Order: sequence, then structure tokens, then C-alpha cells
Amino acid sequence: MYVSITGLRLRSIWHYPQFGYHAMCSKQQAEKALGNLSTQTTSANGIQHTLTVWKDRDSMIKFMASGAHAKAMKITSDVASFIRVYGYETDKVPTWEEAIAIWAEKGRDHGIR
Repeated sequence: MYVSITGLRLRSIWHYPQFGYHAMCSKQQAEKALGNLSTQTTSANGIQHTLTVWKDRDSMIKFMASGAHAKAMKITSDVASFIRVYGYETDKVPTWEEAIAIWAEKGRDHGIR
């Protein structure tokens, strides 16, 4: 299985409506995507996180590059001050505590100008 962990910090509270709309649409897309096993979201320390679990990396890539998620990625640099992502193959789904620790240690900053 493939686990993808994402976290981003919004530039200001004024970006929550735009972010929320895209996050909701992306979550709905992920839940219906072929190969998706789990889709979770949380907020911790002012950072908006997603934790998705996929049958394999190819399933995640197909989701990431299409539909609502592709649209959301186009506005990320407008609404977020940073975004960090990390994905890996595993046999065990991490808890939120484990996922955030892994993301903080191994994640790479991505796509903010």
C-alpha cells in the first residue's frame, strides 16, 4: 500500500473559504477514486493535513493529477505559505501521531513561490 501525507499552512484566515471549497471537492474525489483505501483530514498546530492510503502509488498519481485535486493544486501557492508532502510504501497505516511525525521528519517542501 502507498501512504501519502500532506500538510500546508494557509497564508491567512481569509484563505479558508477558498481552501475549504477545494479541500472538500478533493476529499470527495479521493474517497471515490479507484485504488483509494482511506482518506482522512485533520488540523494540527495551524497546519491542514491529509492522510490518504492507496492500493499503490500509481492510483495516487492518477488521482493527484486529475479532477478537483488538479484544480486545487493550481491555487495552492495563492492560499498557502508552505506545503510539505511525503509518500511511501508500507504494510501499516500510520496513526495521525505517527503520520505527522513522519511528515515533519521526511517531508519535502513543494510548489510555493
